[in-house]
Amino acid sequence: MQVQYDAVRFKEARNAQGWSRVRLSKECGVSVRSIESYEQETRIPPAANVERMAKALGLAAEIY
Repeated sequence: MQVQYDAVRFKEARNAQGWSRVRLSKECGVSVRSIESYEQETRIPPAANVERMAKALGLAAEIY
C-alpha cells in the first residue's frame, strides 16, 4: 500500500479527536518526540508509523 503523509492534515485529525501528542503516543506506540517531529515536518514518518497513528485515530492511512 502506498502511503503519503501530510503533516497539516495529520495534526488536524489529531486535534479533531481532542487528543494531545502524548495521548496519541500512548494509543499507537509512536514516541511523542517522533509525533512532534512529523507534525513539524522535520522528519518524514515511515509508512508503518503513519498506519499505526491513523489506526489509533480510527482513520484510513491513505487520507494523510
